[in-house]
Amino acid sequence: MLGLAALGLVQRWGEEVPHWIPRLGGRRIHRLLVVIPYALATIAVTAITFASAWFWNGVNAADPTAPRGIGYWAMTLPYAPTLLWGPLLGVLTVAYWRRRRVHG
Repeated sequence: MLGLAALGLVQRWGEEVPHWIPRLGGRRIHRLLVVIPYALATIAVTAITFASAWFWNGVNAADPTAPRGIGYWAMTLPYAPTLLWGPLLGVLTVAYWRRRRVHG
C-alpha cells in the first residue's frame, strides 16, 4: 500500500486535493507536506533494504537447513531489485520538488 503512495509524486492527485473532498477539494498541496515525508521514507527504505541485504548471509549461515549453492542464489536474486526502491523513491522526490518549485 505504501509503495502505491509514491504514485502521488507523479500523478495530479499528489499536487492538488481531489475535488470530491469537502472544504479542501481543489486546493494545492504545499510541496513541503509531500517532500519531507518522502525524503524521510527514502532514507528509511534505503537503510532497511541495504541493512537487510548486508545481514542476509549471516542469518542464513546460522540455519543448517538454509539452501546452499544454486538454491541460495535462486532465493536471493529476486530480492535484488528491492535495493533500488529507496534510491528511486529519492529520484521521484527530487523530481517532484523541482517540478513544484516556484519560478520567479
